[in-house]
Amino acid sequence: MVGSLNKSQGFVLLTTLWFLVIITVMVGFFAVWTQRAIDLTVNAQQSRQRHIDIYNTKSALIYLLTTQPFTTAGLTTNPAILKKNDDTLFFTPLGNEINVDNKSYQGQGNAYFSLQDEAGLLNLNLLSLDDTSKITERQFYRLLSVLGVNEKYHAILLARLRDYVDPDNNHRLNGAEINHYEQVNLSPPTNQPLLSPLECIKVLGWEELDELWKNMRWTQLTTTSLSGHININSAPLEILKTIDYINDEAAQRIIETRKIYPILGMEKLSEVTGIALQSQAIDIFDLGLRVFPSRFMRLSLWHKEANKIQQITIELTPKDDGGKPWYITSHYDYPLHFLKNIADNAPISLQLLVFNSTL
Repeated sequence: MVGSLNKSQGFVLLTTLWFLVIITVMVGFFAVWTQRAIDLTVNAQQSRQRHIDIYNTKSALIYLLTTQPFTTAGLTTNPAILKKNDDTLFFTPLGNEINVDNKSYQGQGNAYFSLQDEAGLLNLNLLSLDDTSKITERQFYRLLSVLGVNEKYHAILLARLRDYVDPDNNHRLNGAEINHYEQVNLSPPTNQPLLSPLECIKVLGWEELDELWKNMRWTQLTTTSLSGHININSAPLEILKTIDYINDEAAQRIIETRKIYPILGMEKLSEVTGIALQSQAIDIFDLGLRVFPSRFMRLSLWHKEANKIQQITIELTPKDDGGKPWYITSHYDYPLHFLKNIADNAPISLQLLVFNSTL
């Protein structure tokens, strides 16, 4: 009798222990599931907020680009100064401009942005013809050198670029036409002007040069927009080094000077560089330079908690009768680490009412 009772009590105890184990496992599973659901919800909310911050920042900047005038220092932000319908230029800086030399700024929330005037970059489509400006051709070769490309490849790269975009199938010395692309199973030349600097990677032999594509430097220093002369006030250091008569030290002095006040003409440029440029040319335009921003802007947008950076090229078209005041001509997403030179810059916080709106 006692033995049966002990067996019964043991069975109840064992069952109770198993029951407790099952409950513990279920509670643990439920806790993990609950935490995962919470994490997913939080991540979704954070992702949504990142998109909102980026969207509002982009909208605010397009609003400023289409309503505010430029000066030689950049894009004005004073709402009391509205863009005029005539061709009046605000040549002298007004203060509190957003620089258009890729300087980083904080926008809505934790979104960041920079504006790059495309006139500060080397225009690749000016190289498409054999009779292109010799100034542009020299700058092309110098930029390759600045990026570390061996000089023996310079003429080959230019010839193949020209064969890629020209409308005929005539083979240049060192160039490449459709039969050369077919031999290596590549898409044939488009025989049209480049749509973006990234298209250069399709030109035969260009993809093999890591110096051009490390951190996407080639795409960041060149443009295909019809932006004209190089803007001395928005050109990156690498582009300044390609300008006739400007050596490395002079290029660095230009960068430091325009942080305080833009360069407005030949006299100031000569003073800053220490080079007698006035004896080399009549005015700044003879050097293939300008001092005022163009109507083509490259907008970079990123969020400090995201892993990508958006780059949008905007063409301002205020006189497009019946059309839009702006056009987005290209839009690329890059991994953030590709463009660390932009994202790692210490951002400037802008106290702009427009960034607190929900445009």
